[in-house]
Amino acid sequence: MATILTLTQKRPSQQQFGLDTFTEIYKCDATADVVLTDPIVRQMLSAHPDYPFMFVTGRQCYETGQTASELNLIYMGCLTDDGEGNPILPAQKPTSGGQITSATTNTDEDIFPSTVTNPATVTFYAITRTLSFISNDPDATDEPSDPPEIDSLITWDLGFGLQPGFSIPAMETYLLTKAFVQAINETPPDIEPIVAGQFYQITKRKTRTLLPYGPAS
Repeated sequence: MATILTLTQKRPSQQQFGLDTFTEIYKCDATADVVLTDPIVRQMLSAHPDYPFMFVTGRQCYETGQTASELNLIYMGCLTDDGEGNPILPAQKPTSGGQITSATTNTDEDIFPSTVTNPATVTFYAITRTLSFISNDPDATDEPSDPPEIDSLITWDLGFGLQPGFSIPAMETYLLTKAFVQAINETPPDIEPIVAGQFYQITKRKTRTLLPYGPAS
């Protein structure tokens, strides 16, 4: 005999940067093991009948009597859609940060490909722009904005002692415009399934840096 499920409560929840959740609580006329193994009970990753972008991600059952139990079906996904068959995804979360890093070169725009004996080493603040978002496409092409160009140095050293970046403005300008070139490093994206086969947490990063001078390829 099939288990009889009686819906007693619904608990929808939404948050700014995360997927929606929706818990349905049922009163059941069978023990917990019978309920969870009954094929009429929605299985993991089954879509909600009223919300096609909500999927079962948890099935919890508690016995409340000798032949009775409470079933919690936990859905995760998007409660709303755009009317054209696409889920309305949570807001994307852009952030910005950075760290002090260094770079070294032994050439510049005027002498390349020749090199000098004493390399130039600089330290600077490398800004990283990060974009975290949830997508139903693991290959989503959304990207963080480009970090701003490096326009000042913390220190520089031509082999004769460490100098503050601003100590000789003309030297700082020379190093930034002739001895190094601006570049952006992009690391492979972090892609974490949240709802298997349906929704993914994706994080992408871009970091501004300086590279030894070389002609544009």
